Amino acid sequence: AMLEVSRSSVREAVRELWLKGLVDRRQGQGTYVRIRDGGRDSYLRHLNSRLGEPELTIINVLDYRAALEPAIAARAAERAHPVDIGRLESLLGQLETETSPSKCAELDAAFHDAIAQATGNRLLIEVVRFSRSWLDETRRETLQGKLRRARSVASHRTVLEPVTAHDPVAASSAMAKHIQEVTSFVEQRMAQRRKTRAND
Repeated sequence: AMLEVSRSSVREAVRELWLKGLVDRRQGQGTYVRIRDGGRDSYLRHLNSRLGEPELTIINVLDYRAALEPAIAARAAERAHPVDIGRLESLLGQLETETSPSKCAELDAAFHDAIAQATGNRLLIEVVRFSRSWLDETRRETLQGKLRRARSVASHRTVLEPVTAHDPVAASSAMAKHIQEVTSFVEQRMAQRRKTRAND
């Protein structure tokens, strides 16, 4: 208001900065200038500009995850060593007791990273890590509130159990269901935001 700039102009400016990879928008915390990350950061900016709207980007990334992560979970079930399963159990145990949404989001991302590590395939690990920055805000949202965190823990548990049992078919199915649950939540939140913006 002091600068006589409308809300829509500010939103558009922030969106452009986000598309260029210059800021990170964190739910409930604000917008932060991003630390640059060399080649990966440059390529992410390129993809952001091609994908367009941030909300569309999130849906595309979730679709990307749905296409790849069930297969990664299946390979993890086939190849996981005891040390991999121990790491996953430890991360899930921490997620069960953590209450901070930002810390839960970190543990959530680390769990998916550990699933990829269990495949023993460096390329698959990088594929999972590549989408992580796009989903930080979404992860924090899905992990706000005791009920949502409990549901998330239960969903991750259904992924871990077949990995522990070395059942690739069940692991793939569980991961597909988990990502679909996240996608449904995100779509609901997007619909609510569109409605709010329309009423502004």
